[in-house]
Amino acid sequence: LPDTLFKEGGGGGTGEEVMPFGAGMTPPRLVSTGVPLEYTSQAMQARVQGVVVTRCTITRRGEVEDCRVIKGQPFMDEAVVASLTSRRYEPLTYQGQKVNVSYTFNVNLRLP
Repeated sequence: LPDTLFKEGGGGGTGEEVMPFGAGMTPPRLVSTGVPLEYTSQAMQARVQGVVVTRCTITRRGEVEDCRVIKGQPFMDEAVVASLTSRRYEPLTYQGQKVNVSYTFNVNLRLP
């Protein structure tokens, strides 16, 4: 990656670019679970189970933002995104610098 991605000021990088999660990065470490994921009443009635695949940005501050559901489950997509965006992670680093990272979450839903 170009050095401008990590430098402040001139050079074209804003410092807010989002990198794909990849080699040289350790998986995110959860530091705050936030709002627990709860089944919606509609999902309970429909007996929804399966995986919700969501791509989000983990920011340099460890916040989860800009989530997009890639593979959803009926009546549960909004609940999954709300739970994910309430979590906090240890910021990911690349070459010693904290970076914004696009990360894919696979949330396995099982009826309680």
